[in-house]
Amino acid sequence: MRIDGLTLSQMERIAQQTGVELYNVRVHPLRPTHIECGLRPPHGAQTYRKRSFSGRQCWAVCYHGHYEFLRRVFAANGKAEFEEKAPTVGEANVGSMGQPVQFRDACDCEA
Repeated sequence: MRIDGLTLSQMERIAQQTGVELYNVRVHPLRPTHIECGLRPPHGAQTYRKRSFSGRQCWAVCYHGHYEFLRRVFAANGKAEFEEKAPTVGEANVGSMGQPVQFRDACDCEA
């Protein structure tokens, strides 16, 4: 994902508060508030763990973890309408055509 308007230390603090980790972090050399990164669950964490369509845990952050992280990012930055657009992302199929699974259902979160 690409985030504009926050420093790396702000992003790391938000990730820690959310309970996820940033990985593959790239900070633009001329624009320190232009950051590209991904999210992953910390080692040993069971919260915000995505599951594959077969039910196995993946080493990926689920929809609810992304939602919470980005909600905090936009609260700190405030440049976009997050609450209106985020639910449609949860409806995306992350399974297969034969075994469809919506993104928001591919985890064990109670949301």
